Amino acid sequence: SRSSAASDVYKRQVVGDAVLTYFGLPYASEDDAECSVRAALYVHKALEDLSLARGMDMQCTAAIATGPVFVRSAERLGADQVGAIFGETPDLADGLRNLAGPGDLVVSAKTMQLLRDDFEFNKIEATELDCLDQPVVSYRLVREKALEKRLERSKHHPLVGRQAELTQLRAAWQAACSGQGSAFALIGEAGIGKSQLMQTLAQSDIVSPENVVVYQCARLQQSSSYYPLLLQLR
Repeated sequence: SRSSAASDVYKRQVVGDAVLTYFGLPYASEDDAECSVRAALYVHKALEDLSLARGMDMQCTAAIATGPVFVRSAERLGADQVGAIFGETPDLADGLRNLAGPGDLVVSAKTMQLLRDDFEFNKIEATELDCLDQPVVSYRLVREKALEKRLERSKHHPLVGRQAELTQLRAAWQAACSGQGSAFALIGEAGIGKSQLMQTLAQSDIVSPENVVVYQCARLQQSSSYYPLLLQLR
């Protein structure tokens, strides 16, 4: 079985021996590429667990491409074809899955650019694909980078315009140290400096490094507030 994903899940299609899944339709999010990678990794892990439980060897290949697509409107299609997509991006994903071995995940260069801070990849030299005119460079996923390394990026950006929030968090930390615990939810659009704010607090003179525990959760697990804790306990 082969699984191919091209960049919230809007529609799924079975195409021959493949499953084509779109992320970013009808509304795009900045973490669509990350969600598609995590979805593919989840499928690989689920098949591995199922194989152990059934005494069988079940694996799949997966490929992801990011880019614009043409989407047919629902008014012109039957109910079983709503959301059918066309264009170079799904063709690229279909071609890349032929480069992936069992249990592998191969992504396009654009997908790699979006995720290189969070995952490690090995480059696959330019390869000719039947679906495209020019050879393409792709990347095989190796592993997810440690969270500490990912958060290290925020150290290189100055904190601007967040002094009021930082003062509030410092006061809450000092109150917690005296036995008056509390919880904060820091909510805002991507890129406004949430990670920098927490990193600045963690590195301040009132916080000891051994008292800092960091968990992170992708949008795929947003329905479970306890997912990071459960993952850590496992």
